[in-house]
Amino acid sequence: LFWYGTLRNRSVAFAENPESGIVIYPALSAYPNPFVNGLTFVVSGVPKGEVTLEIFDLAGRMVESAGLNSSGEARTMQWDGRNIPAGIYITRICLPDYGDIIQRIVKIN
Repeated sequence: LFWYGTLRNRSVAFAENPESGIVIYPALSAYPNPFVNGLTFVVSGVPKGEVTLEIFDLAGRMVESAGLNSSGEARTMQWDGRNIPAGIYITRICLPDYGDIIQRIVKIN
């Protein structure tokens, strides 16, 4: 079973493991948001293996791409956003076999 939608103004996805019956809720959060110099991404509930975190500007240009090795536990990543202009950006985690999780971040001066 796979579902993708919006919950409390955030995009969420989950998959049910038919073998264990456990429901996994992949999540992406970023703080502080809005940010000035940088922020921390927290990725949780993703399957074990490599996941990709991508950051895009509103024109669709990729600003950053980073691979994260996930052990199925929550992972954090510090990101230095000082070299990008103020504005709205879209972050995406690409999850093989699950889909993508999207979140908006805002850089202010």
